[in-house]
Amino acid sequence: MKFVLKYFLPVLFICFFKYSSSQNLNTIEGNIFKENLEKADSLIDVLLSKNSSSIENATLFQYKGDILKLKGDIDEALKYWLISNKYRSKRYPKGDYHLAWNYALLSNYYYEKINTPLALLYADSCASLIQNLTLEQEKEIQIYRIWNTLTQSIKQAISKDLTDQERIEYYDNKVQNLYLKSIHFQIANNTPTYYLAKTYHLLANSYVDIIQSSFAISHQQGMECYTKSYNFYEKAIALFKEDKNSNQNDIAKSYFVRTFLYSHTYFENIPNSFQFAKFGYSIPLKAD
Repeated sequence: MKFVLKYFLPVLFICFFKYSSSQNLNTIEGNIFKENLEKADSLIDVLLSKNSSSIENATLFQYKGDILKLKGDIDEALKYWLISNKYRSKRYPKGDYHLAWNYALLSNYYYEKINTPLALLYADSCASLIQNLTLEQEKEIQIYRIWNTLTQSIKQAISKDLTDQERIEYYDNKVQNLYLKSIHFQIANNTPTYYLAKTYHLLANSYVDIIQSSFAISHQQGMECYTKSYNFYEKAIALFKEDKNSNQNDIAKSYFVRTFLYSHTYFENIPNSFQFAKFGYSIPLKAD
């Protein structure tokens, strides 16, 4: 009996520690979703004062950077993302797929700074580390979040010299396909609803980006683009409302950006579009 306890208790302790750690990270993530940023940050600080795990520190410092990004301070966010990257690099060897997050965070920083060449450079470095992964590896690093981050940088890199048709094809092949890949992965693997809603929102945005080019090709193509975007915003809004971790700002933002469908098109293309836009802009104020 003593022999069994001697070896069983340490294993039990490790399992409990891992479960407790996972629960804490989920709590932090949930508070970030709800934009309870001070509460999330306080819990991060408590865990950092107790924690000695390199990989958990990497996650916690990444969250601190995410919080600062949400507060609008992307330069301060970078400081914490770099600390996160340092811990991740300490834990994993060069070329390891876990280090994809190092490049994803840097790509996101330069995307926010509208430094497209560097955003794309880090996106390419990130993409090279996430090829041919197993499903478990993809789930482990939340690859769908990485795909969304990379797609934003790829979208920003579009040439201004493209024709309307070339612009539509660029979005179809390099932007929308990757968002759809992310959505299919999330649905198949039951990921947090919040991230799925965010991805539908980003996909809908991409159709707003090309709606003028679509109408320039034909009225039919413009209306197809309009319908897809509208429906994807509807999916995002429905998921945000369904998710207990979502916040009013996310719902309002989807309602608000959806009105760009009307304001970015010629009024004759969508009957009563001015009235739709006026109504749409008022919805965020009433979102519940």
